[in-house]
Amino acid sequence: IKQNVSSVEDVSQLEIHLANLRYVYDLHEFYVDDRKIQVRPQSASLLLLFLKAPYYTVSKEEIISCLWRQGDSNAGDRVRRALSDLRAFFRENSVNLSIESSGNVHSLAVLKR
Repeated sequence: IKQNVSSVEDVSQLEIHLANLRYVYDLHEFYVDDRKIQVRPQSASLLLLFLKAPYYTVSKEEIISCLWRQGDSNAGDRVRRALSDLRAFFRENSVNLSIESSGNVHSLAVLKR
């Protein structure tokens, strides 16, 4: 179930569940099928951005503003790399999610298994 929140402080006792992924706010931990997993800081920030966004959809500009400074000349390459790293994280940890991209908009999608 998706929960829209404005800040982590507002949801200190809540969890987000999507597919077989769970994020526990008060512990700042991710779980896949009840197995705690380690997530690199940049991938964790990007994943939380998706999880907190309406319809799990974010723009390239939202990713840039979340992870880097505006006006970064390498921002496009960095966004592609961050998305690629998150996709690899999903595969390596058997997370039943994928990232679908259309232009400058990216969405989490649940994989059907």
